[in-house]
Amino acid sequence: MIEESFSLTDRRHLAVQGELRLPDGEGGGMGVPVVVFVNGLILSRDWGFYPFLAERLVECGFACLTYDSSSGALESAPEEATVSDELEDLGVVLDGIAERRIPGAERCLPDAFGLFGHGKGGSVALLHAVQDPRVRTVVTLAACSTFDRFHPGEIARMDREGHLEVPQPGTGRVVRISKSYLDDLRANRHRFSLEAALPSLRVPVAFIHGEEDHIVGVAESEALYHWSDKERARLIVFEKTGHTLGAVHPFEGPNRDIDRFARICASFFSEHLVAGSCA
Repeated sequence: MIEESFSLTDRRHLAVQGELRLPDGEGGGMGVPVVVFVNGLILSRDWGFYPFLAERLVECGFACLTYDSSSGALESAPEEATVSDELEDLGVVLDGIAERRIPGAERCLPDAFGLFGHGKGGSVALLHAVQDPRVRTVVTLAACSTFDRFHPGEIARMDREGHLEVPQPGTGRVVRISKSYLDDLRANRHRFSLEAALPSLRVPVAFIHGEEDHIVGVAESEALYHWSDKERARLIVFEKTGHTLGAVHPFEGPNRDIDRFARICASFFSEHLVAGSCA
């Protein structure tokens, strides 16, 4: 496996940083399809099982790109990007591959992208896929049916104090969700409505969810599936597991559910992208 680091700049002149993992060798003349990861809320690109899944997909013949969306760096804590910023940064990353501004992108297909998104990242991936014809397929894990995740007390605190501090699981870091995040949701309710967007999604999508997810309930993937074209959508529920399929950070290795999840991802991307050899 080859790993290339990159840094791109978004319209706010902030860095979008990540890694592109590629299979060894030249990959043939036609290029390698790329799977791009979109992280869950307050999670970074190296959280938990993300690197493991990326490496498994590279073994199957795909390139995998992981990145962290740009954020307004604060002295005390990193800040969660708004949904608008995340959508823009996903576009920046895909453009970086297509325009070969990322090291190693010359080996990649410029118009055959798969998206994997976890939690809020799954919802961002779905919204982007509706608008970008280069995206050929999407796999989500525990995707949110709405970006409105805050109870009234948290909203009041964000309005009053300007931010909400949330611990990042397993890392000891604190991530700030600022009032600008909330204001972005308020200003773009229709634009961010998955119920309104998903009937227009014309690519295959797999909604995967743990039935015991207490962070994003399985009913949310059921709603996303309900709003989607059933001829292109699959709903897969894992029994007796939760939001991360039992994975923790630091990652302790794959369990049975993570292994099964990786196999499903590899099979789905192999079926709906141009290459890949794992079933």
